[in-house]
Amino acid sequence: MRKLLTNFSSCNPHIIKYSGCINTEKYGDIHIDFELFDTLVDFPIAKINQKSQYLFKPLHYPHLERNWKICYHDNSVFFDCTKPQQYIAFIIKSVKSILENYEHDDMAEIKKEFRSYWCATEIYYGNFEITQPVFISETKVSNKRTQHSYESFIISIDDIPSIANVQWPLDNIQALYSWLSKADYNYKELNKYIYSCFRQKQPAIFIIINISNYELFLGVKISLLSSFMNIKASKLRNKTIDIAIKNKTYSLLRFAIKKINPIELISANLDINSTTQQSTLLHKKIALIGAGTLGSNLSNILIRNGAGLPNADAVLSIIDNDIFEPENFSRHHLGLNYVGYSKSEALTHDLKMKNPYANIQGTREIAEKIDLSDFDIVIDSTGEEALTLYLSKSVHKLKTNALLISVWITDAGKIIEAFAQPNNAQSACFNCCRKSAIYTKAEIQKLPMRDSCQSIYIPFPVTASLQAAILVSKILNQHIVSPYKTTTFFKQTIEPIDKVQTEIIDKNRDCLICWKS
Repeated sequence: MRKLLTNFSSCNPHIIKYSGCINTEKYGDIHIDFELFDTLVDFPIAKINQKSQYLFKPLHYPHLERNWKICYHDNSVFFDCTKPQQYIAFIIKSVKSILENYEHDDMAEIKKEFRSYWCATEIYYGNFEITQPVFISETKVSNKRTQHSYESFIISIDDIPSIANVQWPLDNIQALYSWLSKADYNYKELNKYIYSCFRQKQPAIFIIINISNYELFLGVKISLLSSFMNIKASKLRNKTIDIAIKNKTYSLLRFAIKKINPIELISANLDINSTTQQSTLLHKKIALIGAGTLGSNLSNILIRNGAGLPNADAVLSIIDNDIFEPENFSRHHLGLNYVGYSKSEALTHDLKMKNPYANIQGTREIAEKIDLSDFDIVIDSTGEEALTLYLSKSVHKLKTNALLISVWITDAGKIIEAFAQPNNAQSACFNCCRKSAIYTKAEIQKLPMRDSCQSIYIPFPVTASLQAAILVSKILNQHIVSPYKTTTFFKQTIEPIDKVQTEIIDKNRDCLICWKS
């Protein structure tokens, strides 16, 4: 700073304001205002002072916002108020770098964050194909017409046109035409469409601009003001429309569309440099048997890891013939609004609300009636030993490479156990697991009953179910990266929390299932 920062009083008692000059080779002394909240949590806001505003055009100059605020850093650096000298130097250096290194209408820089420069006042979301008619309703975009939706006019261009010599941000039709013409776009059809909509007194006109090279979907919403909409004639004449456009008696709002790609969303937060993190359940056919505390909490993780996607060749099938009761609530994924409904069907409905693009199916059939031959992965979350034994034998009989994973909580909720059984001649069955030293032998008669001899349960908190769901998720991820060749047993103490023990299970010669003649 050429001059020392000077403290000024602020209308807001919680904002500390400083002003000073930053000396630049390009512009000389630039007057800058800094505003710092007294919480000292965020970086100070840097704005170009009124004395220097004549040198710049907001938005046309990179990283200079409409309110003269300079965007001088990203969120990769956090503000540390315990190191004032270091951070003051960083702030001044960063602001000076913005002022020195760019030119007005530097499109190479502006294009990097063009969505921000568009200054959208509304955001729409949806999964749609631009090659088909696109409809906009409330906050959603899709290829389906609904009662209150508007069909949009699609403009497809390859590159982002320059904003030089264009009134920015766009707020009128003529400026829109001027900007589009820089991409060699012939706007005659667009103009014809706008006149047609105005003539019919259409409440809103939606124009979507697809910029293919940047995968951007931007748009404008144009609406006639009430003075023209209230004209008694059923249709407006071209002369009336000419006057409306010339006098700008309409509103033009800019919007942006965030296109939802269900497949891309699954990997959006994964580390591309990590093989383990890149593992997903995309394209897998998964049977989840049991929609209780373990299965319901696990299902929520499965859909976020790609289960049921893409819809055409993947499925998450949830199998449970039980009813969701009030006493299930405290450690179940479902809410009390589903009390009295089938667990599998209610969970399917809830998951589809979260991800409508996934192929999720629920069935109230008992597990023994389900044909498992169509599934790549079978997950048993019932905690019922007899059913687990049945599934272990059933998977071994399949003529596929299906993987069986079974998980349960034992020892009064203190231990999680699971095993992964690949379908090959070498893999041991669940009965072999029960005969191993690592398996916890629980005494059934010691478990409490809820209200009858048919309602034995293990008392444990929802955190145990969540931990078990995480363990299964890790087992699945490992299998996708490197498929299991032998039956593997997993054991984790959760009270207190401990690392996962892993043991390869060999076929036991005393096992009547694996060694029967």
